[in-house]
Amino acid sequence: MTAEQFLFFTETAIPLFARNKIQNGDWPAETATENATKAFQQLLPNGKHTPGHFFYSIIYQQQMVGYCWYAIENSAPHTLYLYEIWIQDNKRDLGLGSSVMQELAAIGREQGVSHIRLHVFGINQRALPFYERLGFKVTDYQLALTL
Repeated sequence: MTAEQFLFFTETAIPLFARNKIQNGDWPAETATENATKAFQQLLPNGKHTPGHFFYSIIYQQQMVGYCWYAIENSAPHTLYLYEIWIQDNKRDLGLGSSVMQELAAIGREQGVSHIRLHVFGINQRALPFYERLGFKVTDYQLALTL
């Protein structure tokens, strides 16, 4: 991922994360962007050069149509944690997400990783069936009751 593509990633991912947290009921709209920015700064103190974190552009027909961010975690079990995969709406259903996940599995195997883990927001109705089709299993649930 080039510096320009990383800038696109942050300019897309931070507002998307904030919006997901608002829709999920986790953060108020007034502070969501600030909270999301802080969360990214904590996870990526050195930006694209943060050790253990990897960023890839998803290219289709010579155009960047998405991105992937993951980290290799050396805690037990040795895990590849997928922070985010994002593909433009008009480029979905072309098999790009499945291809990226196959590539991540290959990278994980090369790194001696035993699991790929990820988080799906409850509001993301497309994601869970996608990951289940790829063989992912739900490992826990987090529930909330709005009062």
